[in-house]
Amino acid sequence: MMIPPALTQKQLNHQKIQAALSYIEGNLAQALPLNTIAEAVYTSPFHFHRLFHMATGETPGEYITRLRIEGAAVMIKYGPQLTFSHIANAMGFNSQANFSRVFHKWYGLSPTEFRAKMNTDFFSKICKTQSKNGKIRLTFNQYLSSIESLTNWIKMKAKSIEVKSVPETQLLYLRHEGDFGEIGQSYEKLLYWAGPRGLLNFPETKMTSVYLTSPQITDEEKLISYAGITVDQEVHLSDNVEQLTIARGKCLVANFEIPKEDFQRAWDSMLAYIQDKELTILPNSFFYEMYLNDGSQHPEKLFQVNMFIPLN
Repeated sequence: MMIPPALTQKQLNHQKIQAALSYIEGNLAQALPLNTIAEAVYTSPFHFHRLFHMATGETPGEYITRLRIEGAAVMIKYGPQLTFSHIANAMGFNSQANFSRVFHKWYGLSPTEFRAKMNTDFFSKICKTQSKNGKIRLTFNQYLSSIESLTNWIKMKAKSIEVKSVPETQLLYLRHEGDFGEIGQSYEKLLYWAGPRGLLNFPETKMTSVYLTSPQITDEEKLISYAGITVDQEVHLSDNVEQLTIARGKCLVANFEIPKEDFQRAWDSMLAYIQDKELTILPNSFFYEMYLNDGSQHPEKLFQVNMFIPLN
């Protein structure tokens, strides 16, 4: 009997996305928390969310909501005898009130108004929009096209990208909760604390952000990150300043000179590069970035930054 060749990492990731899409479509009437979907395809929630978004352009939550609302619209059109309570339950909404609220936000009409207009030109236009933006059925070629677009971006934007051994790094940090865009406030407090203690020796000292959660998964006000600086000595800690050791190990390291608004694109492109090169992210690891300049002082507001993704 012929043994089939082993799947590449890209093919495995594609299978995970397809399996997730099938799982979602087969369980729309059920609660679909991110952890449950990720477990179904044997992936951590953090990495699954990034992979799903990179491949489809939608978060899992956005995809689920869209399928539920589009399915409800079809049921309203082709099931005039169905109550809205029945439709809400069949599409996985926890109440008719929640269903009506989300439906109105999506179409600009209540379910009742939508049903009243279903034989009009308005409904015809809605259906055309639904068809144009209809269900994602991701083919392998489409997946590769998404990866190719991001890898092309990183080839143009990254000054360098390589897999290398990164030495152990000691950080002093302040925990930051909330919008990543406001982490500068935590940096100001940390620098104010570190300066009088003789711990700032730029350019050797590197300001370093560590990300423990993703804004695509966690509510903005609950995001957790660390505003840190590198140190090479023992420090007496106080005033909520903590110390973290980033272990020595293999990382994908990319160097960019980009505006702040390109940071998320840079992270997405690094993940695409990982998929394209069939690398493996180290489980339960954190992504982090080191700043090589003060972008706010750059004439074009460009940040020189090294971004790190730990690898197995």
